[in-house]
Amino acid sequence: MIALFLFVFAIVLFATVFNLMLFGWIASRFLPEREAKIAVFAFLLGGVILGGQILGTKLEWPVGTDEIALLFGCLVGIAFVWFQFFRKDASMADLTAIARQMIAHYNAQDADSYVSLMTEDACEANYRGAVVREGREGTREGLKAAFARWPQNRAEIKEAQAIGNYVLMREHVTRGPATDGSPPVEPFDVIAIYSFEGEKCSRVEFVR
Repeated sequence: MIALFLFVFAIVLFATVFNLMLFGWIASRFLPEREAKIAVFAFLLGGVILGGQILGTKLEWPVGTDEIALLFGCLVGIAFVWFQFFRKDASMADLTAIARQMIAHYNAQDADSYVSLMTEDACEANYRGAVVREGREGTREGLKAAFARWPQNRAEIKEAQAIGNYVLMREHVTRGPATDGSPPVEPFDVIAIYSFEGEKCSRVEFVR
């Protein structure tokens, strides 16, 4: 009985995984990301339920097997949905929090803490344009020079949104008086696009 159970279970598991991968590939090619995940979830749920029913039929399990398979399938489905959607949303929230923390360090004129949230080869650049500060050290030195020139420099976050590995923020920047006697800079709005690799910012681009 145990050998039969393991044999049938292995066949069902292999068939489910193979078809899940195949169906997931097809769904990802022809459906938007979120709809593809929902379709894969529905396929997975149906596969688990069907697998439980096949096992129950082959091994002549007692009445109630279908209900157990349905419950198990629902639990697997809930876990799948959480992993694919809620965990991703939490990750996006974390990236937004990191970008906000970078602005907090920026406003405190703490260049060291600011670049500690960046990758080693990170940079700041104009959108689709020239790199303004290259590398973590280049960003550190550039910010220190800017802070020395504008001691009252500040960026206020007006809006923030996470999209995948990107965080977009609309910022209102005020420079204040310059220490080198240069003409004052009028306050301005800028769209800052923060690109992330894991939990580290790899690039910041500015759209003005």
